[in-house]
Amino acid sequence: MGGGRATRHPPGRAAARRGTLNACAKSPLACLGSPLVLLGPRTHSSLRSWRRRMPMETAADSREYRVVFFCPASSARLERMEVPVRRLLTRIHAPPAELAPLQEAGAITEAGWQVFLVRSLTERSAAQAMAAYVSEATCALAAELDAEVLGLYVDVSGDTARICRCGPEDGPETFAGRRQAALNRTAEWLEVTPVSLSALFHLDLPDAEYEPDADDRFVEEKLREARTLMERYRQGK
Repeated sequence: MGGGRATRHPPGRAAARRGTLNACAKSPLACLGSPLVLLGPRTHSSLRSWRRRMPMETAADSREYRVVFFCPASSARLERMEVPVRRLLTRIHAPPAELAPLQEAGAITEAGWQVFLVRSLTERSAAQAMAAYVSEATCALAAELDAEVLGLYVDVSGDTARICRCGPEDGPETFAGRRQAALNRTAEWLEVTPVSLSALFHLDLPDAEYEPDADDRFVEEKLREARTLMERYRQGK
């Protein structure tokens, strides 16, 4: 994956930070972004062959593979989101799974995003099966919710990831690469700190550079202000 408008984003974290800080300093609304979360791991055509080939694989809550979606909390409706997710899982013959909200997402929740997980209901997991369909699922959810949605697939052991951002009237904007680079881009798109995403996935950060500092807290404060203003605007329409 890779394409869309993703090439417009600054390549380095320092450049991204400067751009975000400058935008937030001018106006809280300039900090706004929009997104959602699904999780799950590996799938095979046969449970028996899966057991023979992968005897040490863990059960449904394995952390090896993840598909996550972020959406604005103001737009998140579980009953509506289940429809396109269930339709996709059925079409690609993925293992049985359910969509469940993640209640404790820390700074991500505070920033205004609702996080959802795809939880497998058997020993086989759905995330790897969905890896090639992240963009399709993201855009389907964006159309259903009439809001911008961000989808993220992470292969933890393989150190790779891919992301997609899609709005109800916009085409998908994608990025693929090393896991940390993708998490950095996701954090940039979500307007949160990389440490927030790493905490969500229980991943170790590569170094102390990602510890939240005064600039990170400044950006998150501006994001909260921006979402408050946007909510007031929507309620007044």
